[in-house]
Amino acid sequence: MQTLDREEEALRRAVGRNDFTGAALSARRYTNLVESGLRDLAPADAEARVRQARSLLEWARRNLRAARTRISQKLVQLQGISRYHAAIPMPPAPIHTWKIDA
Repeated sequence: MQTLDREEEALRRAVGRNDFTGAALSARRYTNLVESGLRDLAPADAEARVRQARSLLEWARRNLRAARTRISQKLVQLQGISRYHAAIPMPPAPIHTWKIDA
């Protein structure tokens, strides 16, 4: 149980950091832990555990999907700004018109 709780927290932290790879690995470990723990539970408790796991994984999926959308929109915005800056003519390098005599 303790390991399951730690993995649940690890998944929540990964989702909070928008760590897609970490969240995928944590979700895989979490589902394996849930699956292995179901054998030791009564049917009603097993059903409750599955509902809880499904709820957590659905929460993670929704949040990561929203994060991916936000990141994608930000990328499009930055690409637009980049094109705008590329279209601005750069002033020529300054030419110094003074001379130092020694």
